[in-house]
Amino acid sequence: MKNTLPYLLALASAMPVVAKAGTLSAPVKNPPVQPVAEETNFGRATLGAKFSEDLQSGYLDVVQGLLTGPDHALFLSLRGTLDDSDQQIFSSGLGFRTLLEDPGIVVGANVFYDYIDSPAGNSFNQLGLGAEVLSKWVDARFNYYLPESGRKATGSFTSTSSRTSTGGRYASGGFTQRDVLRTTTTTTTQLFEQAIEGWNAEVGFLVPGVNKYFDLRLFAGAYGYDNPGGGRYEGFKGRVEARVTRNVTLDLEYWDDKELVGGNWVAGVRFSSAFDLGNLFQGKNPFRGNAAPAGSLRNRLDEMVIRSHRIMTGGSAPQPGDSSSSSSTDTIGTTDQQPIPVVTTPPTKPSTGGGEKPPK
Repeated sequence: MKNTLPYLLALASAMPVVAKAGTLSAPVKNPPVQPVAEETNFGRATLGAKFSEDLQSGYLDVVQGLLTGPDHALFLSLRGTLDDSDQQIFSSGLGFRTLLEDPGIVVGANVFYDYIDSPAGNSFNQLGLGAEVLSKWVDARFNYYLPESGRKATGSFTSTSSRTSTGGRYASGGFTQRDVLRTTTTTTTQLFEQAIEGWNAEVGFLVPGVNKYFDLRLFAGAYGYDNPGGGRYEGFKGRVEARVTRNVTLDLEYWDDKELVGGNWVAGVRFSSAFDLGNLFQGKNPFRGNAAPAGSLRNRLDEMVIRSHRIMTGGSAPQPGDSSSSSSTDTIGTTDQQPIPVVTTPPTKPSTGGGEKPPK
């Protein structure tokens, strides 16, 4: 049947000509053949990098569909990040997005598990929760990070202090004197770090007019994180995102607290492509596939989840028991020498025995 289909189509297309040349009174119109729409693959791989004053990092992000349809998707998100501070972050999450055609928005939610291997060699586990609303003109996101691990030791430092004093007076070699004493105290303090709990949010819009050439979005937001050293990190964050081509995106971020992301300003670039792990397991090219039309909301169902690529740790505030001290006292000299005074006693007269005269 499959092999005879071309002949049937050729025959159907020739029928009007035959009818016109024959005895038929009117030509028979051939019904239009509807093209068969190719199935759009779901999935995307993104390779990106971040650059700031004190930290550079690279990451690979993969979005793989699990249960997908024309207007919804349950997907797996995997990401690995490597910082030049020798910190590594591995994230895996589940996300769900649904396309609402009438208002023209994509609503999504996600849950992530983050594993942090810090520069000090400590590992931390973290739960991440996120929500997002995506549309042609306005995007909004909220992410929350909840560490599951407490503080862990990173090392210690030692400090010393000394003071001098004088001891009590004592006699030695015909003199009285005082010892000069020096007391040295050595204090060892343990250092700790812990993952940072907090949230960040942003709302942005597509700049009209510019979208004739490329998509330019401006974002403004805020954040609030616990500072393990005491207090909180709170402030403003902003971001500019330019999707210069279908697969290349540039962005520039600003954060009030540079400790969170390695600098107040963070520049980024990312390259994305259609990607399907299923093709890879079948021995096919995983980068082959039919992406949804550029600019369509369907095309945003499988885009990378925007959340923090730089999940930092912070030094913990000192607590009772973090420090231990030991003291030693040495004699470094003597002072205030004075001769011992010589005390002389006058001679005593012999007794006369009660007033009797001595014998002649």
